[in-house]
Amino acid sequence: MTLAGRERPIGGVGTREDDVLTMPFTALGTAQCLTGDRGLIDRGRTATTRGRRRRGDSTGRLAVLGIIASTVLLVIATFSVALGNEGGEEVLKARVSYLTHDPIAIYTDAGFTPENGTTDGTGTAEDPYIIENWEIDATDGIGILMLATSAHYVIRNVHVYGAGSHGMYLWSSSNGTVEGCLLDSGTVGMLAMGVSGCNITGNTITNQEIGIELFGGRWANITENTMLNNNVSSLFVYYSDNSSISSNICSNSNMSGAVFAESGNMWIGNNVFSNNGYYGILTNDTHDMVIEGNDVTSDHLYGVYLGNSTDIRVFHNNFVGNDVQAVQDNCTNIAWDDGYPSGGNYWSDYAGDDDHSGIDQDVPGADGIGDTPYMFDVGGVDRYPWMTPGEVIIPEFTALLVPLLATSSIICVMFRSERHRRRQ
Repeated sequence: MTLAGRERPIGGVGTREDDVLTMPFTALGTAQCLTGDRGLIDRGRTATTRGRRRRGDSTGRLAVLGIIASTVLLVIATFSVALGNEGGEEVLKARVSYLTHDPIAIYTDAGFTPENGTTDGTGTAEDPYIIENWEIDATDGIGILMLATSAHYVIRNVHVYGAGSHGMYLWSSSNGTVEGCLLDSGTVGMLAMGVSGCNITGNTITNQEIGIELFGGRWANITENTMLNNNVSSLFVYYSDNSSISSNICSNSNMSGAVFAESGNMWIGNNVFSNNGYYGILTNDTHDMVIEGNDVTSDHLYGVYLGNSTDIRVFHNNFVGNDVQAVQDNCTNIAWDDGYPSGGNYWSDYAGDDDHSGIDQDVPGADGIGDTPYMFDVGGVDRYPWMTPGEVIIPEFTALLVPLLATSSIICVMFRSERHRRRQ
């Protein structure tokens, strides 16, 4: 999972120079993006459970098999939600029932009132405010506007939709959390501008021009969001720093999975950038970034395009089936591996062997690292390419723990009861 950008792709309005799409790095710009065939990879899972019955304990064993079969079905269903959405289909919308509400506008802390859909506590820092469970038709308007607030707040499980809508604007409004919301069929899903200490987590944002835009933000945490079928970019980060972008799905955009411009001091880790029309990750004029543990797959022009950037480390990512896996253009101090023995990245088109080991790959014996470097078509070298992909990130996997642990406990109790019955 990983990054990309340059000065050349900045400037024109939806033009092409040297086969690179150019666009101004402004909110929405006026980019004209081509549409490519796309679709999320369907990762099916199958499982079987076998058992043998004996006459003396058939009832107990059948019960155990029934519990195991139910658990397997639950696992398959959960994996399907986490990994599915073939063809970019919209994810299921409501987690709970919504109540209809007019667009909400909160100007300063005085605006946290019941009339604005707010309830007291617990948004933390001395029990602030919560806005939750609303459905807002924001056609040609803003669903929720937070302006110049300083109190801690949480926006949770809100659905904002409507043609031409801007789902949420967090403007100079720090200490906010937006979680578990659905923003669809609008223009900009969420704009966080001039914010500090903002948490954007677990949201679903689809069919927008831009999914999430962070403009002039600091100490932001953007994690576990699902952004699909957006036109210009699922994620757009501009003039921001000291932030974390992790465990998001940025797929099926007509242009880019994620764009980073004039930004630095960021960790971009454990994300999925797949089936985007031009770039998985595009960077321009960025610095001091770590791009680690991402899946960059089937992007139609470049997997990662690093442009005009300095001090970037790219390692432990999976580059699979991109038209051009990676490019660095007019960059300095770029590292495409984490040294030996940690290694670099997995490249699906790497054709080297693994017969040797060691820092110079001259000691007999395989070590999971290619014996020869992976060379980019344009700039850059991964000295220690991985021979096999890193582990696949499944953001929803924790949802499996409760049913699995519960099932294990039930099975243990049943076996103990059966042993006790036999002894009698």
